[in-house]
Amino acid sequence: MMAHVHERYSSLYDRLATLPVNVGSYQELSDDHKRAISGYINLCAEQFYWWRWRSLVDKKVWKVWDIAIADKLQHPAIALAWKEFHSADTYYDGFKDYVESKMKSATKQTT
Repeated sequence: MMAHVHERYSSLYDRLATLPVNVGSYQELSDDHKRAISGYINLCAEQFYWWRWRSLVDKKVWKVWDIAIADKLQHPAIALAWKEFHSADTYYDGFKDYVESKMKSATKQTT
């Protein structure tokens, strides 16, 4: 499973690294960036599922993933994509609340 996660993240990394910081709407993102964000959010949902519902992830590993996810969700393009598009998608139980809580925490830290 860890190799699968690493492989999927590695395939997204370069595209996520080029996400624009100043983006006004989800529609302004390139199709490639939209696919990269979708892939990343879906990967996060799977990681969440493996941790919360399947207990397949060690607590120490989850802590690292949780910090990384929270950090990446703060990127303006990802936050905007979540708000304008992905929050309406269907995910595993609890994942939307998890993402929303991470985004609220990030907002509180910046204010």
